[in-house]
Amino acid sequence: MCFHGGRREPLRRTEVEHRSVRRPPDPCGRPPESPEAPLADGRFLKRTLILVVLALCKIEQVSVIVEHLKAFDDEVNAVLDNMFGPRDSRVRGWFMLDSYLPTFSLTVLYLLLIWLGNRCMRNRPALSLRGILTLYNLGITLLSAYMLAELILSSWEGGYNLQCQDLTSAGEADIRVARVLWWYYFSKLIEFLDTIFFVLRKKTSQVTFLHVYHHASMFNIWWCVLNWIPCGQSFFGPTLNSFIHILMYSYYGLSVFPSMHKYLWWKKYLTQAQLVQFLLTITHTMSAVVRPCGFPLGCLIFQSSYMMTLVILFLNFYIQTYRKKPMKKAMEEAGKEVKNGFSKAYFSTANGVRFLKIGRKRGLWKGSSTARSKKRRFGKPSTPLPCSGNRSPAEKHTEEGERDHSFLPKGRAVIYH
Repeated sequence: MCFHGGRREPLRRTEVEHRSVRRPPDPCGRPPESPEAPLADGRFLKRTLILVVLALCKIEQVSVIVEHLKAFDDEVNAVLDNMFGPRDSRVRGWFMLDSYLPTFSLTVLYLLLIWLGNRCMRNRPALSLRGILTLYNLGITLLSAYMLAELILSSWEGGYNLQCQDLTSAGEADIRVARVLWWYYFSKLIEFLDTIFFVLRKKTSQVTFLHVYHHASMFNIWWCVLNWIPCGQSFFGPTLNSFIHILMYSYYGLSVFPSMHKYLWWKKYLTQAQLVQFLLTITHTMSAVVRPCGFPLGCLIFQSSYMMTLVILFLNFYIQTYRKKPMKKAMEEAGKEVKNGFSKAYFSTANGVRFLKIGRKRGLWKGSSTARSKKRRFGKPSTPLPCSGNRSPAEKHTEEGERDHSFLPKGRAVIYH
């Protein structure tokens, strides 16, 4: 230490002196290294080379995986082409349509997120997500309104036949319909968020087999539709579905706000509207079977069969939700009121005395005109009347003046309900 002007300042070592200071020995017995040691003995270069080699190996492994995926994708596409025939050339190169792997992988990821989400949210509080849900439902409603309007205008422009419409006769209108149907296909991917939001909000009762089956299957089916039948007779189902989704997502958006619940009495009519939609789609599809126009027959049969599964599942959901549950609830409430075949509201008995309705009709309660007249006539008893029979302490305990017992015969028990 040195003193300058009465101040105490530490000594400053030069860089050479600092390097010459002895450092404590290494506990592993290694000699101390100077800062230039890694560069001097080449360890830094060795480590760098090792990292580069590992990175190259990783890249090579990734490239091998990509090649395997590409080969698998080619095999899947070849199988699909053999099953359904050549694809529609007008949609070649459109996003997510040339390969089935993205659609299939996203569907598997959707199912995996449902399983993992339920496990992760098991011991966590439910999330509100009110703002996100409001924006999401508004966005889906607007997208559905756009698809509805565009499908109506484009089919009108192409002069579509409602009974049966082929794939090529409308020219540019068919391309316009195909573009809208691509958005319809892509909206099925967006609607995967319906289930994710149910999981995050812990609405597990909403994540039913019908819900998951409907969302997962529609996304994959419409990938096939866009590749082989992207226009023509395929326009009718999405037109109806877009209209139903305007109503449905408007309902979901309003249900986020508790103050709006009293105005949402029309929920069951949404399920009815969906059932009507499926039945109309089946009718429209089968009309092309009765009066063919060149639309692929196999696709018509598959679409009708799939719609029948939805009709069965939605009808079962409707019966379970809006028929059986109200009846079960009414029976439970009736069971609470009736015991041993007799209604509590009708009469109660104890020690051979039936009292509730009879006493009320005869005006025997305190405060009635008959009770007041009896009180004036006989006076108020100074001691409570004795009661016989097996009575519980709660039945024996009555406050003075709570009931007027002067009109009752001695030796009788009273039960109040």
